[in-house]
Amino acid sequence: MGLRRFRQRPSRRLRLQRRLPHGLPAQDQQGHFRLLVDAVVHGTAQRSHGDQLQERPQPGARRHTWLKTLAVAFLVGNPDDYRNDANNYYIYFYEGVAVYIPYDNDQCLGFGWNPFGDQDWNLSYTVNLDIYYNRTAQSWISYDDLVLVKNVFRYSDYQAIYEDYLDEFTDSEDGIFDYDAFLSEYLTARSLYRSELLEEDHLGATTFSLTERWMEAEDYYAQKAAYVRERVEYHRTH
Repeated sequence: MGLRRFRQRPSRRLRLQRRLPHGLPAQDQQGHFRLLVDAVVHGTAQRSHGDQLQERPQPGARRHTWLKTLAVAFLVGNPDDYRNDANNYYIYFYEGVAVYIPYDNDQCLGFGWNPFGDQDWNLSYTVNLDIYYNRTAQSWISYDDLVLVKNVFRYSDYQAIYEDYLDEFTDSEDGIFDYDAFLSEYLTARSLYRSELLEEDHLGATTFSLTERWMEAEDYYAQKAAYVRERVEYHRTH
């Protein structure tokens, strides 16, 4: 994908994007990005004639998609993403919509970097973090900086949607946060990529083991799901 050549996130370097297929010219993307930042950071955006747009984000399918994204990201438990240290994501503007694209999920599911465990051993690998935690993985960034999270969770109806997704995804009968489903996908990926990664002296020797790691994947799934469901119930009743 050529990600190594970027020293900044492409969302901050729109001059690199001359024109996306069926998208917006770079100058229009720049304007849309400013509107997005104004709306999310300040709760308002300015029309050309100076009138303020309505402060509260309006409900709709796209808002649901972002809340679903936050729920999945929380379950995966990558401390190196937008919610935890504002890292490893793109924002593209496509047909007037801001499209969030996360990447580099190599520290997740009980594996890899463990900054919350360094802060408190009981929070190792994000397992026992509350669903509305306001910690960050890096000291140089604060929760107040994470406006795409903070400003959404200000509203109780959005919290309810987020909680519903967490509850749905961790359901023991048909939830998508399921170790057996993960194991099936994992075995497919291992058969396709393991030998090549080992030949390239990559992380394959560790990444393609579910037991030779700090926290076994099956344990992560079980503990994370149980704690999430407990916290969802708590927030629904308090």
